[in-house]
Amino acid sequence: MDDELSQRIAALSGREREIFRMIGRGLSSKEIAVSLCISKRTVDHHREKMLRKLNLSGFAQLIALAAYFVSSLPE
Repeated sequence: MDDELSQRIAALSGREREIFRMIGRGLSSKEIAVSLCISKRTVDHHREKMLRKLNLSGFAQLIALAAYFVSSLPE
C-alpha cells in the first residue's frame, strides 16, 4: 500500500477506522449498525465521509481497499 493512502487511512476517525475494518471483513451496513448499536444511516454517513477522505469514487472501491487492508493486517 502506498504511503499517501496509508496516511489517509490513518487520518480516519476511530469510528471510521472501526467501520472500515468491518467493511473489509465483508459486513453489510445493516450488520455493522447492529453490531455497533447505531443506525444504518449513521453507518452510511461514515461511509460517505470515508469516500471523501480516501479520495475514492465509489463504494466498490471502498470495499476493495478495506478488504485489501484487512487482509494485510497481522493476525
